[in-house]
Amino acid sequence: MTSTAPQHYRGERLGLPAEGTGSLAPTGTRALALLVDCAASGLIASLFVRRSDLHGAASHLPGSWSLIPLAIDYIVGLILGGQTLGMHLFGVRVVRVDAASPAPLSCGHDRLAGTGA
Repeated sequence: MTSTAPQHYRGERLGLPAEGTGSLAPTGTRALALLVDCAASGLIASLFVRRSDLHGAASHLPGSWSLIPLAIDYIVGLILGGQTLGMHLFGVRVVRVDAASPAPLSCGHDRLAGTGA
């Protein structure tokens, strides 16, 4: 049984630096990037969805339809570029922590970390 020593900073066990390029992005930055992704997905879905059971501005609320552009943003964005729209705006990307260079994701079961680019 292996005991783990406490980390001095977030990302130490992954071999990431404490701050700067390549360090783990702060939780607030990652949450804001997710919020931007959700808002953008809702706006995109509202262009294509019109609900007949609601009137006025509420008829453009996309509901669960906004999950489709959100899924496309995450799947395509992470596989091809290592970041989504919100991550790009806040300078966050997802990289493989077991690779020598921070390349975009490949389809595999590797350890991943959200880092500040």
